[in-house]
Amino acid sequence: MGGLPVQAVREVARDVFVVVHGDGEMGVANAAFVIEGKRSLVIDTMTFPEMGRQMAQAVSHRGGHVEVVLITHYHIDHLGGNAVFADARIVAHPESIRALQHLGLPVALYDHIMPQFHGRFSALELLAPTPLSEQLRLPQGGEIFAFTPARIWLPLPREARPILPPYMNVGATRPG
Repeated sequence: MGGLPVQAVREVARDVFVVVHGDGEMGVANAAFVIEGKRSLVIDTMTFPEMGRQMAQAVSHRGGHVEVVLITHYHIDHLGGNAVFADARIVAHPESIRALQHLGLPVALYDHIMPQFHGRFSALELLAPTPLSEQLRLPQGGEIFAFTPARIWLPLPREARPILPPYMNVGATRPG
């Protein structure tokens, strides 16, 4: 079993943070969180609970409490850490949930395409999200855009874009 990549938390705009892992290799996604007062929104939970736990600690360290977790799509590197946030409302696009239910947890496939994590997937317990509702209020006036039936995207504030790695696909937006 390989080790986990180094995790770095960067504030890209006021109370908007990205969690960057590794160098964009297979199975290593990035994530984000937004804090508004005491409430926080987490965007994707990464591949394993250990990765999600580090992000949960970063949120707590900044005085936030995770109320909602938004999963951008059904790939394991975006939702494998969901169990860490079991007390929060975990949501995703309904088509993404259907795709996850169809795919399941193909351990042999994941071990093959992500050999750096070989052996870790068999112990992973997936916590499926619930369907995203129209009434979801995001921190800082954020908006959700569905750009395919099973993926959602939250554009980052304009001032944050130049400093992000090119493979980041999550964030939040502020009005104005």
